[in-house]
Amino acid sequence: MSKRNKKLYRGKNFPFGLEPDDCVRRLSGLLNRGTVLDIGCGYGRNAHFLAGGGQFNVTALDIDQERIDVLNRWADDSLIPNIITQCIDVKHFPPTREYDVCVIAYMLHCLSLPEAIAVLTNTRRYIRPGGYVCIAAFMNEGYIFDESNQSNYFPGNKSLEGFYDGWIVEYKEGLVQCFPVEPGVVQENMAAFVLAQRPI
Repeated sequence: MSKRNKKLYRGKNFPFGLEPDDCVRRLSGLLNRGTVLDIGCGYGRNAHFLAGGGQFNVTALDIDQERIDVLNRWADDSLIPNIITQCIDVKHFPPTREYDVCVIAYMLHCLSLPEAIAVLTNTRRYIRPGGYVCIAAFMNEGYIFDESNQSNYFPGNKSLEGFYDGWIVEYKEGLVQCFPVEPGVVQENMAAFVLAQRPI
């Protein structure tokens, strides 16, 4: 992660809030139970939401031990036992099983473009037939992109959709509010949203 991105993510324990992403809420209505791999889980709002009802067993990965510690405390305080956390560089995570769901929310911009492509490509290998990949990714337009000053953001025009050719795909793009950088100041960035189901 760049020094600029580290600065963006420094601050309160939950800079993105406590609520899950919309695509993750949608997932909970499509599956009743299953196993989830949350890649780049951050402080764990999506993992906490999916595991909180007891139907999903979540493996949550992040490179930052501080974020993992926050998620572990949050899960303990909420009496949620079905979250397994691991502090690991997601580029080097070797899945040893298949999952029903893979969540990748707002972390691809922390990787180089080749690394992000490799992570996305690998998701095709460890999702069970009928399972889902849920992606929310910042694009190359808006505050986060401007502040990072990097070229490793996906452009629009459904560039993420192509990774799941042959799958059942829902795709959309839109402006999202980023976390406040100053009290009362909220910035926006374009984002792409993918919900892809592997054919049975």
